[in-house]
Amino acid sequence: MRTQQPEASAFVQSVADVVDFVAGTFDTAHVGITLRRGDGFETVGPTTEVVRGADSLQRLLREGPWAKAELSPGFILSNDIARDVRWPEWGPRAAAMGLERVVSSELDAGGAILGSLNVYRAGGRPFTPDDVETGQLLASHAAIALRYTQHIERLTSALESRATIGQAQGVLMGRHSMVAEQALSMLQRRSHVLGVPLVEAARALLQEHGVGAGDSRLNPGT
Repeated sequence: MRTQQPEASAFVQSVADVVDFVAGTFDTAHVGITLRRGDGFETVGPTTEVVRGADSLQRLLREGPWAKAELSPGFILSNDIARDVRWPEWGPRAAAMGLERVVSSELDAGGAILGSLNVYRAGGRPFTPDDVETGQLLASHAAIALRYTQHIERLTSALESRATIGQAQGVLMGRHSMVAEQALSMLQRRSHVLGVPLVEAARALLQEHGVGAGDSRLNPGT
């Protein structure tokens, strides 16, 4: 089981908590989450390198339980990966890594499909219809939790960016006797010239003036 890392983001820790709980529920060492990233996929929180390797093969071969977004009606089940006719290339190669069974469940957060929760077994008892139902239930709860955590992290990032921009405005207002709108306009021009996002231009300006982030005295209106 993983232990919480102080430096880990809330999302990373949420993923770790989910896969650890699922691994314990299914009594297996091999669990991972696959997230949609634009037109591709990303494996997050794999409990073993075997899971990471099997997922990498799916991306390479474009074949496997989730490789073609074919989780219909919401799950994929196979108790004999090596001989599964759906995956003539991926199946034998995943089996060569030691995997024998898989059940993948969609991470459906209220209609938004985030990816899939993938549970593998290297042997032992086959997955049953009850396991499929359990996997879908856990995936549903996990999807909502992960979506919420993503939202909170985006909101936190936006607030931090706004604070940084406000601090940079404060520096410009103090040094050039200008109002907030003029300071923002100057920052925007700087962002355009440097070819970086506005918040990065603000951070660079603060560093140039030896100002640490978080000094609320530099925020306009405080």
